[in-house]
This record gives sequence, C-alpha cells and structure tokens, in this order.
Amino acid sequence: LLSCRLYCEEAKDPKRRSCQTVLAEALDIIIRSFAPILPHLAEEVFQYIPYKKDSEGVFRTGWINASSAWKKPGIEEAIEGACAMRESFLGSISGKNSLEYEVIIVIEPGLLFELME
Repeated sequence: LLSCRLYCEEAKDPKRRSCQTVLAEALDIIIRSFAPILPHLAEEVFQYIPYKKDSEGVFRTGWINASSAWKKPGIEEAIEGACAMRESFLGSISGKNSLEYEVIIVIEPGLLFELME
C-alpha cells in the first residue's frame, strides 16, 4: 500500500502527499534522535534531504518538534493501552520465545479519529 501510494498516485494526490508527510516526519525524528550519538552521520543525512531548504545543520535547528496532533488528550492513553495489551499477550506465552511472534494491535478508524479530534 505504501509503495502504491508513493509510486502510483499522481504527484498532487492527497494520499501520496500524506504518505510523503509521514515519511518526512519519521526521517526528521530519526535523524534528530541519533544526532547526539552519531553527529557526523546525522549532519550528512540532514544535508541531503531534498525537501529541506535551509542550510543550517541538524544541531542548529533544534530538537524534535512533535506535531500538535500528538498532544491531544486521549491519544497517549490509547497507545499505552495498545502496548499493554501486546505485552500482556506476549507475557502469556509460556515456554516459548515471545520474539518469534508478531503482535499487531489495530485501532478502529472511528476511534482513532475521535481521539484526534
């Protein structure tokens, strides 16, 4: 689905643009997260981001800037609840390596939109 949105949709399609926005935010957070540990790598990656127009380095532009959408009440509790369910399930597996299992928690779109509003 991700590759279809990126490579098959038209350039101005909202689906493609939203996918690009998510990937850009994820890359920005990853770069800023490992910058204190790997400063030269972080600077090099930051210099080659095609959509960044400023010439300042990763250290001059500040720390992670989270979107205000993530600061809505209820989202943190929903994510913590989903993680707790996953951990509970993996903890209930006795005698087996829980790393062999992949657990995915799916939140209904209606509930997610309610939390974001």
